[in-house]
Amino acid sequence: MRWSNFLVFGAVLVCVSCSSPETKPTSDSALISTGPRHPVTEKMSGVTSKLASLKVANFEGNDLNGNAVELESILKKGPAIVYSIKEGCPCSTDFEPFANSFSNRYRNQVTVLGIYNESPSAGKKWAEQHSSDHQIISDPSLDIVKQLKQERSVYVTLIDQSGQIVKSWPGYSKTMLLELDKLIQELVIVKVRAFDTAYAPVELASGCQLFEGEGYAEGDLH
Repeated sequence: MRWSNFLVFGAVLVCVSCSSPETKPTSDSALISTGPRHPVTEKMSGVTSKLASLKVANFEGNDLNGNAVELESILKKGPAIVYSIKEGCPCSTDFEPFANSFSNRYRNQVTVLGIYNESPSAGKKWAEQHSSDHQIISDPSLDIVKQLKQERSVYVTLIDQSGQIVKSWPGYSKTMLLELDKLIQELVIVKVRAFDTAYAPVELASGCQLFEGEGYAEGDLH
């Protein structure tokens, strides 16, 4: 066997051995593994657990067309799911189908709002690549994610219509998605079919670091 062929064969074996039936690849760059790329630590959970019942100060950002969008206007329509997106993060790519699912599931009742860490023009490309069908605003200064203590991509915050945080999660998993869905149904008083958690991680998984916050630990920057 030629050495170049051996290398290719070895790479295939590595790829197959690290794949998991719980994870569905959503892009060529996505890393498929048996565990979370960025496991959620107790420190990260401790930060987000303190946010429940806190009032969120109004924030403003530009949507992907450059138009100003503010939280107060969004909440006039109903509760909001606000989550962080980082350019180039495979975990953001993996989470986007779930964000789209929530948007379609509670359209006209709940706003799904992605907070993207680069310019509106870059965000527009990202949204097109991921077939995003909900609102995304640009936050290159990271002011919004810092206010919500969303230190990594795929932190999720549920805000009720009064602007109060119902709950914040430092990542997502099958259990977390079902909990979020249940809390939304209680807010909008509606019952819908069971939420599909297929391909969601079993363990709570977070994404790439956006800034060094209270949940930061040495070696966390990825």
